[in-house]
Amino acid sequence: MNNTLDYIEDYFCNRLSLEEKEAFESRCATEEAFASEVAFYVATRAALKEQVHANKRKDFEGLYEELSKRKGPGTILVTLWPYIGAVAACVILFFGWLVFMQKPSPDVYADQYIRENMETLSVNMGTSQDSFQLGIAAYNKRDYEVSEKIFKSLALQKDNRAEAVKYLGFVYLITGKYETAVLEFDTLSGMKNLYANPGYFYKALALLKTGKAEDVAIAKELLKTVKEQKRPGYKEAQEWKLN
Repeated sequence: MNNTLDYIEDYFCNRLSLEEKEAFESRCATEEAFASEVAFYVATRAALKEQVHANKRKDFEGLYEELSKRKGPGTILVTLWPYIGAVAACVILFFGWLVFMQKPSPDVYADQYIRENMETLSVNMGTSQDSFQLGIAAYNKRDYEVSEKIFKSLALQKDNRAEAVKYLGFVYLITGKYETAVLEFDTLSGMKNLYANPGYFYKALALLKTGKAEDVAIAKELLKTVKEQKRPGYKEAQEWKLN
């Protein structure tokens, strides 16, 4: 039996780890050829269900390989057509679940939010308007090195610290320095006397982007707090299906 069939059977027999299952389902949704192999496996297994038992496994494997080589999984369904009606609904439901019901990976939500809200900054109207405008202008031109220097300087000023730390976190987040962004947003979340502190939400975004299981778990707890306390970002947190 070829490796692909082994792999497909391991999935349906629940012999794959959680990570392997997620990788399998991702391939089904993105690789047409692999999805065809899986559909062929489902149809063949159903068609031969009454004939194939543990002691006839070799017959099943031989039929799979022989027909695959002779006609390929894309056309082999013609051979099995009398049986297809019985399993068609199952196959459709299976792939429908994969394509439409799969939860996006956590960082997908973060990516979408970053793309829609952080790629371009609006003009800041704070006390140091000119300085912030320079930093924002550099950021919007994707000159992140310059904007980092400006926001670092502004973060040293008491009156501008919160806003500057937030934008500095944006710089690190959008340039892929996720762990450094976590530190900046952690600093922001600890600041007192802010009318609305988005630090928890932004820290969760950065944690989701690190890709580490422990960071994702912390991000989920932060987002739970954001929702419960209706902190900035709670509407997005309510829509994201992370649990």
